[in-house]
Amino acid sequence: MRKAANNKVNIPLDLIPPVLSAGKVSALQIFVAAKFFSSGYLRGADQLNEFCLFAGFSRRTVLFYLRQLHANGWVGFDAATNCWYFRSWSWFRSKGLISRNLAVCTALPDLQHFQAFLAAALVSDRIRRQQIYNRSQEAGFLPSKAPSPKRLSPAISIRGIASQGVPSGLGAAPGRTALPYFGLSVSAMAEMFHLSHTRTSELKAEAVAAGYLKTRKQYSLIQPLSARSPNIRSLHLRAFPEKKNVRVITRRSRSGSSFLLVEQLHDEIFPALSLVRTPYAKRLRRAFLLSLSPVGFKKTD
Repeated sequence: MRKAANNKVNIPLDLIPPVLSAGKVSALQIFVAAKFFSSGYLRGADQLNEFCLFAGFSRRTVLFYLRQLHANGWVGFDAATNCWYFRSWSWFRSKGLISRNLAVCTALPDLQHFQAFLAAALVSDRIRRQQIYNRSQEAGFLPSKAPSPKRLSPAISIRGIASQGVPSGLGAAPGRTALPYFGLSVSAMAEMFHLSHTRTSELKAEAVAAGYLKTRKQYSLIQPLSARSPNIRSLHLRAFPEKKNVRVITRRSRSGSSFLLVEQLHDEIFPALSLVRTPYAKRLRRAFLLSLSPVGFKKTD
């Protein structure tokens, strides 16, 4: 099989939400695979067949998505030379499909878990923006009541057990030390991906298994228990039916075992993907300025 012409491809983050919501993941996968395969074109039937083997799709499937991409303008076709050519990211920006120059760095193996990779990229971007906002607010660069993205749920850490709360200075009770953590619930991810809760949970598990995200369980302490009672969970659910994820966990130490009644919160998430700033916006701006400058015109004799 032919080797990849490129070792990595940077996918603009602005393209991922509409692709996920429209269910066009396979079409984008073919587009990105083509950028790995060549410098931006597929010429002739032989090269098209090589690309099908490279991408792991049948010829019929590849042609189906190429025609779909052609209808959207992402791919051009020259009938005279039987050549498919793939638009550059600068073209996407010129059409208003990309506003930011932030992208996620993709390696060839990521095509095997492509939808999970895209989902992890969105989660990584969401957490990155929240971290930047929080650092800016703590440094005094932003007012406390400035418009902000939806705050991710923080937690109060009590010897490894997280008790749900808010950071100091944002309504926390006096004397409580807040250690915010960043994460998203499955329902919040499902809303962001425009997918069902079941599919979102599957993608999250796949992203964790592939190493795109790292997670850590977080719990809200309800009360310590003197002994492990088989009925305590059901009794608590009757008293507080709104708390669904109630469980009893065991904490072991040198002095013995203790039991805690806790409510499981959404996981803390640590992004493992590389988000990079791409130069296509700078290239587009330079090309535009050259078109306006007399220096860019060809000299005549």
